[in-house]
Amino acid sequence: MVVADAAGLDARALHRLLASIVGQSSQDWHAVVLGVEPALAGAVERIARADPRLKAVLASHDETDLDIILERSRDAEAGAILFLAPGAAMHRHCLAWLAAGFAGSGANVLTFDEEWVAPGERQPFAFEARGGLDPDMLLQENTWGDSIAVRQEALGDLNLNADEPLSVPRATDLLLAAVRAGLAVGQVPFPLVAFEGDAGAREAAALEARHHHRRAVKRHLRLSGLDERVAMSQGTNDVPLRLEWLPGAHPQAITVIVPTRDNAEDCVGFVDSLFRTAALPDDLRCLIVDNGTTSRSDLLGLEALAGRKGVRVIRDEAPFNWSHINNLAVAESDTPIIVFANDDMKMLGSGWDKCIRGLLARDEVGAVGAKLLYPDETIQHAGVLLGWKGSVIHDGLYEAGNAAGPSGRWLKTRRVSAVTGAFMAMRRADFLQSNGFDAVHLPIGYSDIDLCLRLRAAGHKIVWSPDVVLFHYESKSRGFDHLDAERAARGLSERAIVESRWGAELFSRDPTISPIWVDATLPYRLISFPPPNRALGFVQLTSQAGRIVTESLQPSVVCEY
Repeated sequence: MVVADAAGLDARALHRLLASIVGQSSQDWHAVVLGVEPALAGAVERIARADPRLKAVLASHDETDLDIILERSRDAEAGAILFLAPGAAMHRHCLAWLAAGFAGSGANVLTFDEEWVAPGERQPFAFEARGGLDPDMLLQENTWGDSIAVRQEALGDLNLNADEPLSVPRATDLLLAAVRAGLAVGQVPFPLVAFEGDAGAREAAALEARHHHRRAVKRHLRLSGLDERVAMSQGTNDVPLRLEWLPGAHPQAITVIVPTRDNAEDCVGFVDSLFRTAALPDDLRCLIVDNGTTSRSDLLGLEALAGRKGVRVIRDEAPFNWSHINNLAVAESDTPIIVFANDDMKMLGSGWDKCIRGLLARDEVGAVGAKLLYPDETIQHAGVLLGWKGSVIHDGLYEAGNAAGPSGRWLKTRRVSAVTGAFMAMRRADFLQSNGFDAVHLPIGYSDIDLCLRLRAAGHKIVWSPDVVLFHYESKSRGFDHLDAERAARGLSERAIVESRWGAELFSRDPTISPIWVDATLPYRLISFPPPNRALGFVQLTSQAGRIVTESLQPSVVCEY
């Protein structure tokens, strides 16, 4: 059943809406058009007298809209309800795709893409290609739009009248209710609705949505018992909502583990920046692992560094094994939180430690990654994408450091498939329970990806934060693997091991990025609509519960999120 809010629509927009309803390729529908102005009621009624599947509800009616929706859907024996955003018109195959998405997945809720068309034009001038629903991103802004489809049988689970009754629930209310209820949300990677207007109208709609979004988020935090754990700011018509996860009354100490070799100058600079920008420098430790430094000046630099408060230097003379070095360092540490970091970095901004403590105070978060920038202030790392050219690639690679990215993904705390070990924070207990890095099979490359996947297999989420920002000068201690034949061969071997361990399926697609993006070049450069089978596969992928499970000794991928 289609539920369309016609409040405020003029005659042209109302006729556009009605044409999109009766013109559906799937004829298995009923529709209720809410909030119709009395002067325009005839436009709906002249169709309804010939097609009883259509019903109009005047703006002056006495019943609540939600009661009408539930009663009408029961009478029509609807399998699902599409809540259509104000001003949206459906693509001709909208209902057919939603029916296919529900039939081909375990999704209780479906979201989808949208596009904008200028008045009088046929081709869209803008579109929104969305990845799978991310509850962390959703708290900051609803970039999944105001149109959403819900299975009839799942409506009761949403408990829409909890705390305060809702008249016509907006998509943010529905999506956050689905998050609270643990319902599966799938994403159809096609623009199933279109809005008519210019760029100014599109921006105005986005600004208007922020007011409703802030109200919905406050309600969600209250219902979830999280309102005292999250600090909200902004969220005005001009600025998106910003959330800060609070670390709790008793801050936990952090140890930053930094392997180094013949690079004392950079290492000292990095340590300086860590303490200088920390909110609680007295609760910060730095454990430097010197992996065979030979330069006298560098040895003297490390010796001086070891004399500082909160800094310790240990030696490891064996051949370089990144995984083994970090495993040894964790055994030497005793703080509840550990951070793995490269030595060729510089922390930017302030309060990075508070951000990490706050995110890791959430039991479901297993690891936190940072925004890494090249010295020219372009992005080096904004999380890791799986499935790009059959392997992995850093999200946001080479984009401007202040770029928002699709759906604002490079400016928002969000869940990712993995993060780089160049800067990775986690609870020490979780690291030990996961048996640390695989120093035998993955001594240098892919061990960070492997650990992230093991954390996710244990039910944890991997989170990337734009609020922890560093310059990364990249490989100054060791150089680049592709310039050395043995290192290049070892890298190929490690890639084969991790792909064999977790399955090729895992490295073929990523639920955080729409399959409309083509992997022929860097991410977000080329688009092509996916074939139907791949689109339905993405619905199924994004509707999974977001976990990786293991059977016997070999992990097998259930889904990737």
